[in-house]
Amino acid sequence: MVEEKTQKAEVNNAFPVIQAAIVILVILVIAGGFFWYQKTRTRQWSMQGYKTGMMRGGFRKRGFSGPVTLSVTQGPISGRGVMMQPQSTPDLTDLQKQELASGTATITTNKTFTIDGGNFYFVPNAMTVNKGDKVTFVFKNDGGIHNLMLGEFNVKTDTIQTGATQTVSFTADKVGSFQYYCSIGAHRKLGMWGTLTVK
Repeated sequence: MVEEKTQKAEVNNAFPVIQAAIVILVILVIAGGFFWYQKTRTRQWSMQGYKTGMMRGGFRKRGFSGPVTLSVTQGPISGRGVMMQPQSTPDLTDLQKQELASGTATITTNKTFTIDGGNFYFVPNAMTVNKGDKVTFVFKNDGGIHNLMLGEFNVKTDTIQTGATQTVSFTADKVGSFQYYCSIGAHRKLGMWGTLTVK
């Protein structure tokens, strides 16, 4: 009888330990599930941020620092599922040829260049001016969502949509070759850049 009471006491003493182990195990399973859910949800949010960030030029703002891949199916700002397909580069217009020819002329110091931009090109993609010239870029968007940026001269247009035009002016006060480009997403890497040479 004493032996039987001792065994019951040992079982009763072990029971709280078993209960505690079960409670800890349940807490660990719940916590693990919660963290797994958060990680999956964050990854989905990050990809959504990546897709919308590309359209608005915000890769780095959203913490994306990996390799850039163009696979966006979200459309222009409205998000209507428009794929930005590369367009064929158009030929120079007569006006653009005339503007390029007058780029290094010394008769005038005001130089205007009409730049067509589309998926993923600028035309013309090379121009030359003289130091001290007042340069005006008339940027026309042929397709997609683009801007034009020339960092060394603090030149940047707004981001404009297909068919829109924007004009920016600056003084070419530095000698050298400078790259102008579209700063949205991977457009620059895809070929949307050109060179301004200042003599």
